[in-house]
Amino acid sequence: MPAAGGAGAPSLSQILDWDTEHLYGAATDWESTAEHWEDTFTSVHRGTLAPGGTVWEGAAADAAQERSFGDLVTVRGLSDALQEAAAVARRGADQLDYLKRQAVDAVNDAREAGFTVGEHLSVTDARRYDGLRVGLARQHAATIAVRVAALNTADNEIAAKIATVTAQLDHHGLAELPEDSAVRAVDFKQGPPGPFPESPWEYNNDYTTTVNARGPDGEIIDGGSLVSLDDVWNELHRCFNCNFPIGGAPKEFPKVGDQIPLEMNLAGVKAANLPVEVTQINRAADAIDIEFATLPGHADGPGSTIHFRWTEQGGAPNLDIRGYITEGPGSGDSPFSAPARVGYTALAQLVWQPYIDNVVTHVVQSKGYEALPLRVIGGH
Repeated sequence: MPAAGGAGAPSLSQILDWDTEHLYGAATDWESTAEHWEDTFTSVHRGTLAPGGTVWEGAAADAAQERSFGDLVTVRGLSDALQEAAAVARRGADQLDYLKRQAVDAVNDAREAGFTVGEHLSVTDARRYDGLRVGLARQHAATIAVRVAALNTADNEIAAKIATVTAQLDHHGLAELPEDSAVRAVDFKQGPPGPFPESPWEYNNDYTTTVNARGPDGEIIDGGSLVSLDDVWNELHRCFNCNFPIGGAPKEFPKVGDQIPLEMNLAGVKAANLPVEVTQINRAADAIDIEFATLPGHADGPGSTIHFRWTEQGGAPNLDIRGYITEGPGSGDSPFSAPARVGYTALAQLVWQPYIDNVVTHVVQSKGYEALPLRVIGGH
């Protein structure tokens, strides 16, 4: 003798298998991501004040500092949204756990009373048909239907709340954040979205100098136009750590097999240990290649590398830097890795710009020109 459950209700199997671990996991990931976003963009902003530990001044510095501070303010707002989403997800998981228990208890009560609860929440009785059992079956069916409806409604409401909170992440206002980095509400019966970014990952940054040169006649020209690939090679051999923007580099030009205790300093404060081993030094007619591999304790993790390639392009030096990250920022296989990679790549851009600028400055000065710290367009 059936008593129908609510139309559109989850099945009995779905109720018994109802899982909220993805909500707890999403809350933890969102909290971690929010903290990492803010830490990363704080480091980027600090890096604009003193890239590589050297105070940066001038119009370019002002522009970079203003931009990085604006991004930091924006990211703090996004981090607040993620923290709020995490709180909603955690509270929602607790609520759904409670409502699931209530629904399962109702099912068990019916079974203990001798009724069978079907997959679609019908309540039937195999015993002798009588009016008392009919009424009792209907009462159990109604209780099950009410509690399952409460569970289903709460699940939909929690999904809607998180979607509302995270909607602003789709309109973040940061040009660097890729479209797929926005954190969206999860399907609350399936778990967080994918696919996840691949790990390990690489960044590729390309650099030209911002240094100008003023000759004895007062004319201002692009400082890079005075520097050849031979000049770069000779300058790096003259004084390696006079040009290399990371602390711990040696004065003598390194050779393959050397282990160098590099360290990152931001605004005069040690930020990370970066010990490396030199794995490649190559001088060709059209390029200089230098590569470091990480040693234990490096922030990027074991097996990571950074490759520096100097070339000439348009009559001026060009520096291409490729970083391969195994376990550093942004290396996790989660939907929240992309923003961390954006921040880390931006930080690398700031940290390594002084490398080419230092080389050009010293070469320009050795040729009797005054090095100007900011490229002046049009000779002004």
